[in-house]
Amino acid sequence: MPAGSNSGGTRSCLTNHSRSPFAYDAGGGGLSRGSSAADAELLFDGLTLRRPTNQVNDLLPGARLTLLKAAPGTAVSVSASRSGTELAQTVRDVAAALSELLGLGRDLTRAAREGQAAGTLVADAAARRAVLDLIRLTTTPLVEASGGAPVNLAGLGLTTARDGSLSVNEAVLARAVADHPAAVEAILTRLGERPSLTRPGGPISSLATRLREAAEGRAGQPTALQREMQEVARARALLDQRIARTESTLTRQFALLDARVGETKAIEAALKLQIDLWRNTRN
Repeated sequence: MPAGSNSGGTRSCLTNHSRSPFAYDAGGGGLSRGSSAADAELLFDGLTLRRPTNQVNDLLPGARLTLLKAAPGTAVSVSASRSGTELAQTVRDVAAALSELLGLGRDLTRAAREGQAAGTLVADAAARRAVLDLIRLTTTPLVEASGGAPVNLAGLGLTTARDGSLSVNEAVLARAVADHPAAVEAILTRLGERPSLTRPGGPISSLATRLREAAEGRAGQPTALQREMQEVARARALLDQRIARTESTLTRQFALLDARVGETKAIEAALKLQIDLWRNTRN
């Protein structure tokens, strides 16, 4: 066979072996296609749905479904259970956070006492209202009444002491978590719920708005913090003026005193000379 034919056959052989052994060629090779790729299909509450992947994240709020295999006609129930231990711990964490916030608010809005200066936000009405709302928060209804289920934080065992701290009655909390877990969860959810077009925000959102107004102020109105800063600046300017006047007065008085000391020394020297002359005359 001519050399050219051998060379061409070698190239063809190398080209075929360079392909992946798992590549699929329609109508050739030893591989066959079993099925074509398609969207995932599932029946949800009587409605047939299609998704491009096996990860379904938009059916149940806060849940992700992973489709592992096809099982036509098989019904799967999806349910959730609450952990009483975690729910009770969440209530305790909320109580600790509210207690710390209330203590800070009382310090910022306290009146001047003997040996204790007034709080920075004592003159701010928004801050004082926020603190009052925090104090009344435990008895403020957060959800609608439903039988004997709790409707406020007091029903979960939270009480406000005279010093402004929040404490948790563990017996009341355990009973509420055991008997009405859904109500406990609804109260905690409503507590920090964000405002929407149809529903106002929860108490924490409202308090955050008031405290932000106290710190940042409204348009054209200085906040209590800004007024405090201005007052500090004025007091510092007055103090600088007093220090300058005192320094000038002390300098002038020192100059006069130095002159008097000089005069006294001159008189002393003259008297000493006169006394020496008297002694020499007597001798």
